[in-house]
Amino acid sequence: MAELRSQYVANQWKLKWLRFLINLVFALFVLMVEPLFVLVLLLLMGFLLAFYYRPKMKNHQLKWDQLIELEEQTLNSFYRFANAFTDVPHLKSRVRKRSMLANQWERLHNKSSNTYVYLYGKTFARSGDYFGIFVRLAIVGALLVYATPGEWQWLAVAISVLFTYITGSQLVTIYYHHRTIVWPDLYPVHQHVREQSVQSFVRTLMVAQVFWLTLITGITSMSVAYAMMVLFIGLLLVIFYAQVQVPKLFRSTAS
Repeated sequence: MAELRSQYVANQWKLKWLRFLINLVFALFVLMVEPLFVLVLLLLMGFLLAFYYRPKMKNHQLKWDQLIELEEQTLNSFYRFANAFTDVPHLKSRVRKRSMLANQWERLHNKSSNTYVYLYGKTFARSGDYFGIFVRLAIVGALLVYATPGEWQWLAVAISVLFTYITGSQLVTIYYHHRTIVWPDLYPVHQHVREQSVQSFVRTLMVAQVFWLTLITGITSMSVAYAMMVLFIGLLLVIFYAQVQVPKLFRSTAS
């Protein structure tokens, strides 16, 4: 929490990225069993703690408004996860501009079948939840695949499949995103168009995740066989999840 004592938001982000990079490099060296580099990083972390963070904690007060916002974000993350299994009507979401990503859906043809494709595409691009989840899962999955030892490449396949499934299970909750708003229910579009749009949305992002993790597996393992296993099993999982699990979610919601 020392970063939150900094007066300027830009400095807080710099400190967060510094801490993230140090922890990332430290974890990689631990996984690669490099004791010398681990020792050097431990000394660096101790130096920063003693001569930078501790003085800052003494001389600057906590930004309580930012702490409250951070607590709300953490609680909202739990609500979003729970929303995949039960009704969470007071789920909140932050909206971000992200013009470059959001404007991609302006290219859609103006027809009724694209109504919910446009709505959920914009929601994915501008919501503070779904896009961030997708990117974080892609990064964490890639790092875990990269850190997998060469003789355990089957584990890389399992990690890739697991993160593909998590991607689908997290992003399918976009179906509930607008249910507290009356306007989508007034669209002169049949319900099955909405469900098909969600299926297409989840399927597309899961396929993108499969191809991304297939690429990382192929690069790190230098084995076409393991990469093809990730691709084949991942695509089977996408078909199963989009065609079986997602419709099951729709039926449970309707009942």
